[in-house]
Amino acid sequence: MKNPFHWKHYNKLIAIPSLLMLVSLFCIFVYPGVTYGLDFKGGTLLTVYTNATSVDTGLLKEKLYPFSGSVDVRSFTAPDGGSGLEIELGPSDALENASATSRELDSLKTDLDSASLEYTYLESKVDSGTVTSTDLEKAQAKVTDLEARVVAKSGEVLSALGDNSAVPSDALEAYTLAHEHYFDRQDSYQTKVMEQVRSVVPVSSYSAREIGSTLSKEFLSKTVGILVLSFILTSIVVFIIFRSLIPSFSVVFGAISDIVITLGVMSVLGLPLTLASFAALLMLIAFSFDTDVLLTVRVLKRSDGTAQERAFEAMKMAIMINLATLISYSVLLAASTVLSISTYYQIASVAVIGAVVDFIATWFGNAVLILHFFGKK
Repeated sequence: MKNPFHWKHYNKLIAIPSLLMLVSLFCIFVYPGVTYGLDFKGGTLLTVYTNATSVDTGLLKEKLYPFSGSVDVRSFTAPDGGSGLEIELGPSDALENASATSRELDSLKTDLDSASLEYTYLESKVDSGTVTSTDLEKAQAKVTDLEARVVAKSGEVLSALGDNSAVPSDALEAYTLAHEHYFDRQDSYQTKVMEQVRSVVPVSSYSAREIGSTLSKEFLSKTVGILVLSFILTSIVVFIIFRSLIPSFSVVFGAISDIVITLGVMSVLGLPLTLASFAALLMLIAFSFDTDVLLTVRVLKRSDGTAQERAFEAMKMAIMINLATLISYSVLLAASTVLSISTYYQIASVAVIGAVVDFIATWFGNAVLILHFFGKK
């Protein structure tokens, strides 16, 4: 293998990762966009095992659309030779609206309980003379107002569920009725979905996983925060090590390139962003810093040979690291595909893509920046 850094115009190599980043940003934010998995968008995932040789997925989707506007059906082969389906349904609009209203109802009920306790306490102090009748009337008015609001909000919960049941005038009875109907609808949702699935395909067994949209939004906000924090902390450490802006920027540029380009490839291939694939993306940050720091230390802190030769020696070592990563995660990818283990499949897919991307970002991007900096210095 010839040393690419002996090429007169080797600095033009940085155009490759730069162009890939621009294309990836377009794919992430414009088209086709990042595909979010169940962890980040909420919904229900049904894993159905069947002995049917073929399934009319079109008919199955048609029957499930009344439950969710987003339905995805994927077939797989089980390790024992059987077959199955993964059915992913987006959050039910009715249940999501009812869930949000139910949380508001819980908040009002808490306020009502506090106001009732306050009224009871003030009522017990009337005879002592420390509490006036005006104070008691204000407390009573607050309780009455909250009772009316609890009854009205209970009606909103039932309305969101499409339930025409009469709402009791008593606040506690209305609250209890709304929650009973809400939890009954949650329990029956999965049962009704499986009834439609069974009407299309014979079901041997199935498992279900459900994540609410509120929890999924919390997952997404937390993971974005973790990603930003990891970049900030690692950037600080790199700056402390090299005490110079350009080398530090070069190392951070490599890590950002790894994440952005890998996300772009995931968008094009339709690989979903889940907690598992996000964990693999975090691993890519560490992997990127590993090879970038290897390159930077070799070029800036050693004196044997020329800078181009030292960069090439680091490149050969990094190629072995990349190959080891590619081989090990390719084995995991193959095994997870055969065994239909989606978590391992997502991790392995991101790791394999990231290993290739890291090679391009490090040796066509970082290496050019570091050698240019060393030459100027």
